[in-house]
Amino acid sequence: MEVKPPKKKTRHGRGKSDPVDAFAAARSVLGKRQSCCFNPRCDGERAAISMLLAARRRSDHQHTAYRNALVRLIDLGFDARHASTEAQLKEISEWRTREHDNIDQRVARAEAIDLAKSNKASKARLKVIEAELVDLDEKMAPGL
Repeated sequence: MEVKPPKKKTRHGRGKSDPVDAFAAARSVLGKRQSCCFNPRCDGERAAISMLLAARRRSDHQHTAYRNALVRLIDLGFDARHASTEAQLKEISEWRTREHDNIDQRVARAEAIDLAKSNKASKARLKVIEAELVDLDEKMAPGL
């Protein structure tokens, strides 16, 4: 159930406060019938779009975090000062351990492999989410 937000006049001079607004909204509907309140429009396609947008935001943050972590591993044989290309990610994800690597190189190499694979997976997930969003948009508003 949703209720109308409080009018600006009622909170003039007191500023914005979510807990106070929530309490005021709850008090405003006490004793009223449920039919007087808003019905949330969060079912079906709308709910799916909301979840996909949250998933896209999360996947995009993960993708950026993976790429930034790779940039920090500069001394691994590629120029990490620029955005990594698909070819670089593929190459890094196929790296193998070397016998002559010391412990820090071995750990850094394993971390870079894991980050490259995770980066590729998050990119793939972003493409799937975008395709699903396009399909839902077309269902909800054909031709726009």
